[in-house]
Amino acid sequence: MVTQAGTGLARIAVVAPTRRLDLALPEHLPLVGLLPAVLRQADENPTDGTSHGGWTLRRADGSTLDLARTLAAQEIRDGETLHLVPRRTEWPELTYDDLMEAVADGARRRGTAWTPMATRVTGLVVAGILLMVGLVAILLAADPGWLGGSVALGAALVLVATGVMLSRAMADSLAGALFAAVGLPYAFVGGALVIAGGESLRSLGAPHVLLGSALLVAAGVLGFLGVGDATRVFVAAILAGVGGVLGGLIALGAPDGAQAASVVVSAVTLLLPAMPLLAVRLGKIPMPVLPQSAEDLLRDEPQPRREQVYQATARADEVLTGMIFGAFAVTVSCLVLLALARTVSALLLAGVVSVACLLRARLVPTVRHRLPLLAAGLTGVALLPLVGTAGASTLIRAVALLPIMLVAAALVAAAGLLYSRRAPSPRLARLGDVLDVLLQLAIVPVACSVLGLYAFMRALNG
Repeated sequence: MVTQAGTGLARIAVVAPTRRLDLALPEHLPLVGLLPAVLRQADENPTDGTSHGGWTLRRADGSTLDLARTLAAQEIRDGETLHLVPRRTEWPELTYDDLMEAVADGARRRGTAWTPMATRVTGLVVAGILLMVGLVAILLAADPGWLGGSVALGAALVLVATGVMLSRAMADSLAGALFAAVGLPYAFVGGALVIAGGESLRSLGAPHVLLGSALLVAAGVLGFLGVGDATRVFVAAILAGVGGVLGGLIALGAPDGAQAASVVVSAVTLLLPAMPLLAVRLGKIPMPVLPQSAEDLLRDEPQPRREQVYQATARADEVLTGMIFGAFAVTVSCLVLLALARTVSALLLAGVVSVACLLRARLVPTVRHRLPLLAAGLTGVALLPLVGTAGASTLIRAVALLPIMLVAAALVAAAGLLYSRRAPSPRLARLGDVLDVLLQLAIVPVACSVLGLYAFMRALNG
């Protein structure tokens, strides 16, 4: 909507039955709350509408506005003309004198036309797909070894440098973000393969993951500092790379990958509650200064510009989104390793982390923040019964597992239908908070069990 900056008003014309009004209406309030004032300005009695079904507002083409929505939500632009008419008024159909023009207008209403921006985005997406095909070709080689790793590292360097150049020198941050983002998996694969020698992909271990993750962090930092767009992608790469470095360092001295995964997934899960605060700090959101004395109460400090606050909020949101997506990638990888271990402690830790992610998801209001947490939790919940019945017979799966899944599906569907109509009770929300805290407290003891620390302490005591 085109309005005067900072006013939140839409300047429109309203054609009433007896007069024409030029009004400035708040764009963020529902029309049902503004209609009585409009009727008074038009010298119309609101009670007169009972004889003809009430009053409504229409556009010039006759389409009726939804009185429960705001002007901004219905894209009412500055200078637009609306008609105040009785609800039951028969609006004349628009006439036309060109049949083919009417056909073309009807076709345009069926979907959005292809635009130059769509061509640009398609070209960038196809370029990204072709670059990823090249990476897959390296991975599918019979013996990628150090040669494939060197080629991937060179490609990563070129792609990240190209992205920075496009963003900084040519002021095309979208294209720069795409090329730099594609360079991230090249950096990880190149680091993992460059020290592989003649080993196959299945024989890659902790040193390869460690070097690949370190180079992923380096590429993510370069993209974060050099590209002015898609900050969430590079933040996610940095967090995922840090998790890989931590896991690689622990796996160098651990007998299996589940122990390293337990440490990494515990650290990431415990970091989830602190991510919003970290995003606020990294986004440099201006915070109010609390008065420390009577002079501070009387001092009238100037507030930051609204645009500056909006930009800082956008930066913090990008950082938080990247953190959550990076945590999602690390958590899913660790849950798979824990499930493959098939020990009681590893499966218990996977269950605790999965439920903790599901409970943490209800505390974030936006879809882009909630979906990764839900996906991570549901991945762990799905892995547990699959791994638990991996060696079971078909009879056991059909008799034991399938009925449990059917009951769980029915309960989840019923809860979704119920709580889509009304919010959960405060008591249930409080119970979720308590369970969330208990699961956070249980992560470290269960992770210690996966690491074998309890058995080690018992051995020390004889």
